[in-house]
Amino acid sequence: MAIPLSVLAPVFGSSGYATAARNFLLALVATGRYDIGLDLLQWNTGFGIAEARETLLMLQALQQRRQHLGSGATLLHWSIASEFQGRQGFRRAIGHSVFETDSLLQSFVAGCNRMDAIMVPTAFNRETFQRAGVRVPIEVVHEGVDTARYTPEGPTLKVLPRRFTFLYMAQLSYRKGFDLALKAFLELFAHHDDVQLILRCYLRDGSLEDQTQIREIVSLFREQELGGLKAGHVYLMTNVPDAHMPALYRSAQAVIAPFRGEGWGLPLIEALACETPVIATGWGGATEFLTSDIATLLPYTLQPIPADVPELFLGSHLRQARSEGHHMAEPSYSELKARMWDCYQNYFSYKAQAVAGREHLAAHFQWQHAAQQFRETMETYL
Repeated sequence: MAIPLSVLAPVFGSSGYATAARNFLLALVATGRYDIGLDLLQWNTGFGIAEARETLLMLQALQQRRQHLGSGATLLHWSIASEFQGRQGFRRAIGHSVFETDSLLQSFVAGCNRMDAIMVPTAFNRETFQRAGVRVPIEVVHEGVDTARYTPEGPTLKVLPRRFTFLYMAQLSYRKGFDLALKAFLELFAHHDDVQLILRCYLRDGSLEDQTQIREIVSLFREQELGGLKAGHVYLMTNVPDAHMPALYRSAQAVIAPFRGEGWGLPLIEALACETPVIATGWGGATEFLTSDIATLLPYTLQPIPADVPELFLGSHLRQARSEGHHMAEPSYSELKARMWDCYQNYFSYKAQAVAGREHLAAHFQWQHAAQQFRETMETYL
């Protein structure tokens, strides 16, 4: 008999939360082990998606199925932990959440402790949640990647100029190290006509107004940090449809991610699945699947969140984390520049790492592996 499971999650949109929730939900459905109903959380973050018709119909069917689940079902609440409200009439309640600093907001701790169990994607978060005061059981169920979709074979984006390409994909924020990525690229390659930096970023919601503000911020950054430097091939991509994301990764020679905090790192695992080399900070949730054998990991120091970072680039959660005294990684800027230059000069050694990375992901980090891990670790709470 199928196990009844009610999922409350933001499955639409291209934010990391939504993409992971959608793919994990579909992986659970594919097992045939669970009787799943879906209740949507409406989040307005990141770019939109254009899912296949078959996927949309399946998600709609799961929404309709929710009303038929009885009180014997377990709730899987996939969200930020401060929103957790406990069982809400269900038999059990499991919360899935992540955080990116060396601790956890007290509002998140309170939300976690209202649940019967917590599911996190990394051992890093299990340790930080426990250290912050989460008392309920915490299990690690990693996220994954679709290696049948994200492959090295296939088309690239024809709209991009043919140059050596660094790709930066993230929210325009302090946490994601946007300032480090842009400054390092321009200091190294502003006068190299054969190198470019592609930014696929959003600030709030990915709207046209959002993109305009990002362009203004890039111009202001050039003025304030680089003396008004105009040279350098930096391109801001507008909304690349979800269907074209593998082509975007294949269009890059490397993905750079000098983040200061990361809960998982969806673009990094997708890039590696496409055999695109990754240069990233060697701390946080991404180290669940990134190792020095398959990616270039930057050294770092843990530091408090600076008081002078504008609130626009923190968001409400990191503003609160700053007030609660959390620390984040500060990746070595000199090492970032050295690794980017070395990747440009000795590309094939980085490519070899990425080839090994895809093999590692295919063996251990596909979405069906995540669904199996859920079965092995979470069914005792259902």
